[in-house]
Amino acid sequence: MAVTTQDSGTTQRVSEWAWEVDRAGAEYRAVRAHRMVGRARYRDMAVAHGAGRWHRARADALRRGWTRDVDACGAHVVAGCGCGHVVVHGRCGVGWACDTCARRRWGRMYRRARVAVRAISRMADIAWRATWRGRGRPRPGTRPVVRMVTLTLAHSGDIHADVRRGTRAWDRWRAWLRSTIGTSPHYLRVREITPGQDRAGHVHWHVVMAMPWVDWSRARSSWARAVHQADAQVDFGRASSPTAAARYVAKYVAKGSVGDAWDPWLAARVIDAVYMRRAWTTSRAIGRVVAAACNRPSDPCRACGADVAYVRGRPTDAEYRAMLARSAAISAAAENHVARETSALQTENVGDIADLRDIARDIAAVT
Repeated sequence: MAVTTQDSGTTQRVSEWAWEVDRAGAEYRAVRAHRMVGRARYRDMAVAHGAGRWHRARADALRRGWTRDVDACGAHVVAGCGCGHVVVHGRCGVGWACDTCARRRWGRMYRRARVAVRAISRMADIAWRATWRGRGRPRPGTRPVVRMVTLTLAHSGDIHADVRRGTRAWDRWRAWLRSTIGTSPHYLRVREITPGQDRAGHVHWHVVMAMPWVDWSRARSSWARAVHQADAQVDFGRASSPTAAARYVAKYVAKGSVGDAWDPWLAARVIDAVYMRRAWTTSRAIGRVVAAACNRPSDPCRACGADVAYVRGRPTDAEYRAMLARSAAISAAAENHVARETSALQTENVGDIADLRDIARDIAAVT
């Protein structure tokens, strides 16, 4: 069963599974909305009146749910640029339920991941060459290679706790790498959660980094100490190319961890566990490179010059009719201006031709 809405030629289907996930996560969203309202009240009192506006907006969105935004994805909305009459196509951004937004996000994340992986390889190669230049031939196994590292841990059944434990353990494992190879390698890290055979949710991380040869047993032991679990595992793989590595990590960021094969209650738990948590992280230098290469300025409004990327909701019928009237008036004014300019040019050309004819007649009379 699918729910379909049509608006100005756009069609968006919301599956019954997405509606079940939305209903299963209502309690989790209610708790987070209550916390957001508390933070908004605190900011209003501690900072300034109205400082908690963002938190109240997030609380309203949590109470509303996800599928209503997915249902309206692609509809005409009024841009929040200040004009109040610019209409654009609104997007929901809910990748786990909206295929359109998932494809758009995959393309954006693939471009960013490709830039990040190439920067990781290039920076590591430059640093490696600087260490042995002028000192003879480098030792075998010291040249860094782009590797795909998978970090797993024993699953406790609490997805929130596993995500926090793995995030904290990552910093400790990076400290071990720095002490082992002499430098902290640049990286691109993404999170993945799979259902597992017990359908309880299994958390692990995929990391792209350029590093020399490292003893696997020592790396696994250090990761086990970092997560305080004896059966934690580390897997090393070599990327065939930066493009392959970028495709590998982009798919986890675009669609998210959940899928149609998941139980709705488990998908709701995963969405709540990763809410407002970064799906991918990079080292600071790689983040600067990606931001400089991929953060393009959005198109400003031609009338007021403000950003039109953010929208405030679906326009009313009166706003939509007013927008059409303004567009028609602007088009008519432009056509009148063009007609006047054309007529003026034609008049000037006619006068010039008459002058040339008079001059030619005078010359002919003299000769």
